[in-house]
Amino acid sequence: MSTAGALFLVMLLSSSARAKVADTTCEKSITWLEARGESTRGVAAVRQVIHNRSRRSGVGVCKIVKLKGQFSSYRRGMHLSQVRYDKKFLTKWEDSSTMHVLNNNYTYYFRKDIQPEWARRLRCDRVVDHHRFCRDN
Repeated sequence: MSTAGALFLVMLLSSSARAKVADTTCEKSITWLEARGESTRGVAAVRQVIHNRSRRSGVGVCKIVKLKGQFSSYRRGMHLSQVRYDKKFLTKWEDSSTMHVLNNNYTYYFRKDIQPEWARRLRCDRVVDHHRFCRDN
């Protein structure tokens, strides 16, 4: 491999690594905003929905999180890094990393004490802690 090719490969890998770190930061922060008061199962369920949306759309987590209207707790221009000081949440985050609460079909959720208009077209059949989880009919 040429020197230029090797340099390109290193740049590509570091770009990919940076994107992965950014996605993890976005995922952790939006999960903190959406589910910091939930149990480890609740944190895991919210994380799974975030991943399911990202997978389904084919874009990274940060792009999904920052799309208008995707997550009610995210506001345009918000800095997503508050979570680093919340030790209780970080423990739940780590514990939830291998937990599977929902399958890949669940792509929405909302607080169970409200009924958003958009949820009427979905099958909302799972409740974990304070959230109801939905999938397409």
